[in-house]
Parts: sequence; C-alpha cells; structure tokens
Amino acid sequence: MFNFRNEVIGDYRRYIESFLKIRDEKVKTFVDNELEKGQLWTDPLVQLNPKYRPGASVTTLVQQGVLHPDSTRYFSQYGEAYSFHSHQKQAFETAQRQEPYVVTTGTGSGKSLTYVVPIINDLLHHPEIKGVRAILVYPMNALINSQEEELRKFLKQVPNTHIRVEKYTGQEKLENKTEIQNNPPQILLTNYVMLELMLSRTHEDKLVASPDLKFLVLDELHTYRGRQGADVAILIRKLRQRCGQKLLCIGTSATMSSEGSRQQRRQVVADVASKLFGVEIQPTNVIDETLERSIQSAAPTTEKLRESIIQGLPPKSEQTLKAFQQHPLSQWVEMNFGLEDKQGHLVRRTPITLETGAKQLANEIQLNEETCLNILKQIFIWGSKTKGLAFRLHQFISQGGSVYATIENRDKRLLTLEGQYTTTENRLLYPLVFCRECGQDYYVMHYDSEKEIVLPQLPTALEDV
Repeated sequence: MFNFRNEVIGDYRRYIESFLKIRDEKVKTFVDNELEKGQLWTDPLVQLNPKYRPGASVTTLVQQGVLHPDSTRYFSQYGEAYSFHSHQKQAFETAQRQEPYVVTTGTGSGKSLTYVVPIINDLLHHPEIKGVRAILVYPMNALINSQEEELRKFLKQVPNTHIRVEKYTGQEKLENKTEIQNNPPQILLTNYVMLELMLSRTHEDKLVASPDLKFLVLDELHTYRGRQGADVAILIRKLRQRCGQKLLCIGTSATMSSEGSRQQRRQVVADVASKLFGVEIQPTNVIDETLERSIQSAAPTTEKLRESIIQGLPPKSEQTLKAFQQHPLSQWVEMNFGLEDKQGHLVRRTPITLETGAKQLANEIQLNEETCLNILKQIFIWGSKTKGLAFRLHQFISQGGSVYATIENRDKRLLTLEGQYTTTENRLLYPLVFCRECGQDYYVMHYDSEKEIVLPQLPTALEDV
C-alpha cells in the first residue's frame, strides 16, 4: 500500500516535471525544492476501518418478529443469513414502530440497508401493493445507478419476486418512462429535480399521488443546505400534501455535527432533519455508529511498548492474526489512529498522517521518529494481511499552478507557488510563464491604459484579450 502510493506520486511528479523547462537556475531550484517538500501532494492520511458492534442475524430478527419470515431469502449470501450491525438493527426496530429516523454513520457502514430492509420487509407483509410504496431521493444520478444495482442484487436472490424497483431520473428512454408511468414499481429511485417535475406534470401524477405511498427516503442529507435545502423542504411538503398519506421519513447522512456531547450532536441533527422533512424527529431516533475495539488487550505500559519496538516485529512466518492481536503496538495503533473514547462512547478519530503518529509514538516511548515510522508501516501491513486492522490511505493531490514573482532583480525577487495578489510588503506578485523551447520566463500582466498601471493577469486569461 505504501509503496503503491509512492509509485503514484512518483508518476505524477514525473508528469508535472515533463512540462517544466526553466532556464533561471534560482527559479528551477525553488520549484524543485517545493516539489520535494510535497507542495502539490501532502503526506497521506491513515484511517482504520472500524469494527461495528454486532446487532442480530436475519434469522434472529425473524424469530423476534422484527422481519418477515421470507426476509431470509432476500438477505443471505453464499447460503448464510446476513448478520446486521447494531445501528442497522436499531433502524429496523425504529421503522417497525413507524417512527421517522436519521442514520448518521460512516462510509462502509451499510447505511443503505437501514432503509432497504424495512422497505422490502413492508412489501413482504403487503404483497397486494402494486403502486409506488417508497420514493428514494438521491442528490446525484451516479448514486441512483449504484443503488439500483444494490437493490437488484437482493431482489435477484428470489426468482419471480413480486417486488419491483425502477429509476426515474429523466435520462431514461421514452418507452421506459411510459412503462413506469403506466405500470409503477413499488420502489422508485429519483433525484429532487425530477421529483419536482413529477409533482407538476399530470402524466406523472400516478407516481407521486400513489395511495400506497408510505416511505420517503432522503440520502445524503448533509448536501441539502441553504437555498437548496429550503427548496427540498418545500418539495417534501408538496409531496406529503399531494399523496395525502402519513409518510415514514428516513434520512441518511455523513456526520452533520461534530461539536458538543453525543446528545448535543444528535439534537442538532434531529433539528435539521425535522425542518427538512416537516415532521418531528426525536434525538433518540438519530442513529449513530456503535463501534467496538478489534484489539481487546489492555493498553500496554510505556516500558512494554518501547521494548516491543526495540525487539522489532516477529518474522513473517510468525505474523499470524493471534500474534497481531497480542502485540502491544496493535492496541496503541487502534486507539491512536482509529478510535477515541468520548464520554464512554467510542468514535472514529480524525485521520492523521503516518508521520504525525510516528512523532506521537516517539515522544511517548523516547525513541527516534524514523524507527517508529518504519515499525508503524510494518504493523499496518501485518494487520492488513491478517485482517486484524484494515486501513486506508487518503492521498490529496493538487494540480500544478503557476510560479509567482515580484518584478525585481532576479537575485532579489520573491518567488512563491501560492496564488496571491500581493506580498506582505504590499508588492504585487505576477505569474510567470516559461518558453517551451528555451525555458525563458516571462511575466504575465495587463496594462491599464486609463490608470497607467501594470497589473498581474492569470495565464488562463491570455486568450480573453
């Protein structure tokens, strides 16, 4: 993983440098130094994939009466029934009580199942329903396409299922639209722009005025802000008025609030969602992540942690899952890169770079940073191979911009890659462009004939003159 990241950055650097032919040695040295420092690519952030607290299997939920007995046919894989996370189970139980809710969990936590399972469960209890039962609204058509595939994956588990799902985004062919209008599916995937059109066109009235409509799902709630959020809020009220049904409103979102206690964060989300849906959502119905530790061993002492790093990791032949879980550094890695205990509730840590983590470890055990950095890379790879602690690297890359310089003697002029108008001494900064043949640099500027002054001009604006 780390080598792959270095290869990608190396390829990108060579690509950038292939466009650079700079004659001035001072400018060339400056640019080379900035690239060496990673001006266009910061150090990658390391994020651990958290372990979610288990909830219950499909079989158990059927026995408890939460799900229909036929649910086991839809939610199974390789002959084994699905096992859901605790936050998913909480969502199913909330839907069973017919209460609106919002799920605010991270990427890869199975947010879509928190509403897909209740909808399919409802349709299994009511096989007679032929009209639109659920409208799922997404902010982008790309999400609709992926969600359609996900839903069909479950429906294909049961040949000749009576449950149908269709997407209605405005990009479908006329014959497909006509078929959906004449024979609506129980589950309709759309975007908020298309939903507004459906509410204003009579030939699509059957889709939004369905007497069977019960579920309204808004995915990615955090994207509906400001004016767009107000538009969507009005749209939802129009839909509720048109169908005349008491809708069960469900929202999913990434983190919408990170300040305050857990209860305060849930209250903020509940307030925002209530305004958007136009129905009261209780803070207790804001369902967040329920995480648990993968490494159950107690926190190691500083001496034990230091000793294990000095000894180094065991040979690869002995790097088993059990050995990883018992290694002192594994517990330190999980609690410093992955999890944080806030008022007795485990939450994800804000991702940090490997270098930052190595510095923290070095300060704690009084060893040099390079030693700590090397062993952290090794422990991450060990954990990934044995599935003890899976991790991801987040690499941010900036596109190349311009070199900016003051108009002064070449030995004195200030150079920067930051797109600023003036320096701290109030001197103007002008973009430089370079001849592709010889590398000679030129200032890019615009002469204001009325004020008789020379002003900086972006290279991208050259063709406008």
